[in-house]
Amino acid sequence: MTGDLYKKPNFFIIGAAKAGTTSLSHYLSAHPNIFISPIKEPHYFSRKEIEPKAIRSIVRKKLEGVDIIKYLEDLKTPTMHNFYFRDWETYRKLYESVSSEKIIGECSTSYLWSKTAAQEIFKTTPNAKILAILRNPVDRAYSHYLMEKRLFAKTDSFEADLRKDKELGDRTWEVFPMYYELGNYYSQLKRYYDIFPAENIKVIIYDDFKEDREGTLLDIYGFLGVRPDENVDLSKEYNRGSVPRNKIAGWALKNSGLKKTLQKSLNYETKELIKRIIYSDTDKEIMPTEIQDALYNYYRPEIDNLQKLIDRDLSYWSQDSHV
Repeated sequence: MTGDLYKKPNFFIIGAAKAGTTSLSHYLSAHPNIFISPIKEPHYFSRKEIEPKAIRSIVRKKLEGVDIIKYLEDLKTPTMHNFYFRDWETYRKLYESVSSEKIIGECSTSYLWSKTAAQEIFKTTPNAKILAILRNPVDRAYSHYLMEKRLFAKTDSFEADLRKDKELGDRTWEVFPMYYELGNYYSQLKRYYDIFPAENIKVIIYDDFKEDREGTLLDIYGFLGVRPDENVDLSKEYNRGSVPRNKIAGWALKNSGLKKTLQKSLNYETKELIKRIIYSDTDKEIMPTEIQDALYNYYRPEIDNLQKLIDRDLSYWSQDSHV
C-alpha cells in the first residue's frame, strides 16, 4: 500500500490481556507484508473510556515523561509497550513509516474490554480484520495477578486481591486489575460480531497458539490474505510472566534505571539469561483449587455462550485450569 490514504490500521488484535498478544504481534511484525504499530498498545479506539490522568501512578508517571511526538520521530529501541493516544492525527503518526505492507495493524488489549472500541474502529475502518486470542479465563485471571505482584509489589494473596478488586468502585482500564471483567469474552466479543461481518473476525485459542505456533500463524496468514513466511523466528517468547526470585533485586532492577539501560544495549538472548537469573517462571506457581472452582463457576455462563458464538468446544477449560 502506498499513499497517505492507506496509512491507517486495517487489522486489530483486540486481546485478551495475558493471552500471548505480545508474542503474536512480534511474530506477525516479522512478516514482510505486515506492519505492526511501533507502540504495541496505542489504546486510541478505547480512549472514551480511559482517562490517562486516572491510571495508576507508577504507570502514569512513566508515560508523563514521554514526548510522544519526539519518540515517534526517533523510533527509539526498545519500542514502547503502551501509550494512551487521544487525537487522530498523533495516532496516525504511528503508521507514517508504512511502505508497501498490505496489512497495517496494532494490538491494544483494551479493545476487547471496551464497550465503545468496536464501534469506533468500525466508523474508521468498516472492513477491518479483527483478531482475538483467548485464554482460559481462570488461568488468565491468575496470570494477571502474578503480573500485578511483579509490577506493583503486591503482597496480598490471590483470594484477597480478587475480593478487593471486586469491592472497588468504578471499573476502568489501568485503574483496577479487573480480574473478573477481563475474562468475560462472550459479552465482549459479541460487540464485534454485532457490527463486523463474521468473516472479518478470527478467534484463536491460547492453548492452540502455545502448542502449535507455526500452525496458528499459517491460519492467521490465511485470514489476513498474505503468503506464509518461513523466516519468522518462533523460538522467542515475549512478555512471559515472571516474579522476582529476590524482592530487593527485582525492585532494584526495576527502579534504578538499570533495566532500561540493559534493554537498549543487550541482545534478546542475553536479556533472557539475566531475566532467568533474577526472575522465576510464574508457570510454576499453582492456583489454589477452591479459587479455581469459584472462578470457573463465575465464568461458566460466559464460556457456554462463547462456545456457541465461535463454534468451539471449550469444556476442557473447566478441567485444565492451571497457570
